[in-house]
Amino acid sequence: MKKANVILWAALSAGLLLAGGLALLLFLLPFPAARLLVDHLARDHHMQRFSAQFYAAVRLPSLILGGVSILAGIACLIFVRRVQVYFTVLGSAIPRAMHRLAADFTRLFTSSSHLSAWLILAIVGLTLSALLARLPFLSRPMQHDESYTFVTFASAPFKEALSDYNLPNNHLFHTLLVHISYVLFGDSPWAVRLPALLAGVLVVPAAYGLARRLYNRQSAMLAAALTAAAPVLISYSTNARGYTILAVLTLVIWSLGTYVRQRANSAAWLFLGILGALGFYTVPVFLNPYGILFTWLLLSFLFGNIGPDYQPRGRFLVWMFAAGTLTVILTTLLYLPVFSVSGLHAFFGNSFVESLSFNDFRQTFPGRMVETWQEWTLGVSPILTGCLVIGMVFSLVFHRRTSGVRVPTQFAVVVWLAPELLLQRPNPWPKIWLALFPLVLIWCAAGWIAPWLVFRPGTSRLANRAAGLSIAVVLAAGAVYCLTAGPVASQTGPVEQSVLYLRSHLTAGDVVVVSPPDDAPTWYYWRYYRLPEIYLQTKNQRFQRAYVLINHPFDQTVEQVIRERGPDIGFVRLDTARLVQSFGADDLYEVAPNNEALDKAFGAQ
Repeated sequence: MKKANVILWAALSAGLLLAGGLALLLFLLPFPAARLLVDHLARDHHMQRFSAQFYAAVRLPSLILGGVSILAGIACLIFVRRVQVYFTVLGSAIPRAMHRLAADFTRLFTSSSHLSAWLILAIVGLTLSALLARLPFLSRPMQHDESYTFVTFASAPFKEALSDYNLPNNHLFHTLLVHISYVLFGDSPWAVRLPALLAGVLVVPAAYGLARRLYNRQSAMLAAALTAAAPVLISYSTNARGYTILAVLTLVIWSLGTYVRQRANSAAWLFLGILGALGFYTVPVFLNPYGILFTWLLLSFLFGNIGPDYQPRGRFLVWMFAAGTLTVILTTLLYLPVFSVSGLHAFFGNSFVESLSFNDFRQTFPGRMVETWQEWTLGVSPILTGCLVIGMVFSLVFHRRTSGVRVPTQFAVVVWLAPELLLQRPNPWPKIWLALFPLVLIWCAAGWIAPWLVFRPGTSRLANRAAGLSIAVVLAAGAVYCLTAGPVASQTGPVEQSVLYLRSHLTAGDVVVVSPPDDAPTWYYWRYYRLPEIYLQTKNQRFQRAYVLINHPFDQTVEQVIRERGPDIGFVRLDTARLVQSFGADDLYEVAPNNEALDKAFGAQ
């Protein structure tokens, strides 16, 4: 055996035994003794992150890994020659694998070279039209969730932003991108929304790419136009949340999925695993599009609809397993800061993501589906909605004659979601389905183009004309929506108006009381206009006057808001509440303090 193999064998055996022994030693000790041992490793003799919560969260996995590591080390000592042979095999296999990866990478990114110049210009034009459609909405009033995301997470240091998961509102990959945008461009609404905007615009070429692989050029162009002009996609593209990132990642991994179904390309499988991890790192509901894709790949394997590269056919399942395993490993690594700081319970047992009871799920699901339909069709004319529904039906009726894939992707949606929803029983808010909406638009586009291809076989001229006319109608409808809704959306919102009013009226000793849903937007605009935070600190201090913002659509009252977020109710005189200004759906009240109660609590001035 080569001397190098002997050295590697010795290093591996010693490393496994040492790592396993340390893990068992540390986590078999009671926490106080383990903490004392770990503290000696820190410069200041105080390892802050090694808390009782962290110890409890990682103890069992560490003991398991420690035991496995020791067993592996013992196996290395017993099977000396076999381990050294493996090193020899790996020494030659790794260079070959890297060479193949590089070749596959080149093949993957040259597979779209069939695009003509005019087709590239058309896709770029539709992408630019998507950007122009979204710009009027970029300065609309900040909403609750996006404001909370920025103020609480994205504006915090990386160490805090990417480890705090006490609320699933923190879409970690999106938070990372927003933090970078904030550092580079500041805290204006457009800068906070920039990652969501870019992802929303990239949905257009990504939709073309997937539709082209599943169907045909005409369907792909119409699908790109639909994603460019869809009001719901415009809305989410100008809302600083992670859902448009999920949408574009869904389209990309599905394009990779259609590619690897035919070709055993290691680079494509690698990217599939990596992008899958990024999707889960953004929002865990990425399980839906990711699970549907792997269901479709498995069904394609079972129905014999995979490429000849996979010989024997079982290699396809090996690649699927490898890509899925890579996604799991990378996702776990990305969430390690969350597990170590917020704990496993924050991720798996958060009250906002816990499963509903069967009865609650049965009662909630129909209503949420109605809300999803209303969100998807908001701002879309009934005639266009009807055409899209017809297209959806036709995409199934004419599937065999218009698609090169044997298993309809719609079938995989049903096969995956039916058991997944019954087992998980989430509260199916409309936002968790947005990643699937571009897929729906692709199906609608393919179904609308299908009859023009089926009834005039051998020529695509009629289909080209139908696609061109449909694209023109869709873009015209999108332009009308933007011209009518854009100016209204970009007007200064009630919360911002109230903050601007308070900026010129607050005096020393005033406090401002606000509760959900207006609290987070108030925090954002308070920060944006650089107002002192002392005014928002309503607890345990004297005050001269209280301003209370109430929201009419949420049926709030002055007393309710004060009880939720204000000073002790005994410190105010509710009978003095007077309306000072109205801002659309919000009213601002002024309330005098109960000085007698304040004197008793804090002493007479």
